[in-house]
Amino acid sequence: MASKENTLYVKEFYTLDQLGKDLNFSIQSLRKFVKDGELVASKVGTKYVVKRDDIIKWLNNNKV
Repeated sequence: MASKENTLYVKEFYTLDQLGKDLNFSIQSLRKFVKDGELVASKVGTKYVVKRDDIIKWLNNNKV
């Protein structure tokens, strides 16, 4: 059985804050991409979350 230290953990969902930090984008830019329909996101409570697969599609389509 694999230990927790050896298990690769990949998140399925990211908040716009997390995504902005990882990609060096402002939260305002990411919100505009969501509003314009360029980036697919869902609102959960007061925050937007983006699926990992949608982030990959968006990055590939925009060559960011």
